[in-house]
Amino acid sequence: MCCASRKLNRVMRTASARYRLTFEMQVTRIVPLQLLQADAQGELRGRGTWTLAADNAAATRVHYEWRVCVTRRWMRLLAPLLRPAFIWNHNQVMQAGGEGLNRWLAARDDSAAFTATPSPDS
Repeated sequence: MCCASRKLNRVMRTASARYRLTFEMQVTRIVPLQLLQADAQGELRGRGTWTLAADNAAATRVHYEWRVCVTRRWMRLLAPLLRPAFIWNHNQVMQAGGEGLNRWLAARDDSAAFTATPSPDS
């Protein structure tokens, strides 16, 4: 296991539904070419784990597990009622992130591309 940077990265996401979440991510574990783990604190609290595996000679499969909870009281209280809207919004943010990643990859390598597969509970 490689030592991880203790640097905090502030993230501010404005969702399609016009609310904003601000949180900080801190990398806590790196296993080169296999795993990246980071903890979130702020309006999202929890852990994200990226697991990487060779898919074939030209691709890498990345599985991202994001186990977080919101700390905003209104979101926790309304979650049962607004769950479909929160899921829709989450998928929009992920789609936009995938498109941005594709643009970044395309600028670096013509053969690189990102394809998202929704999780079963999306």
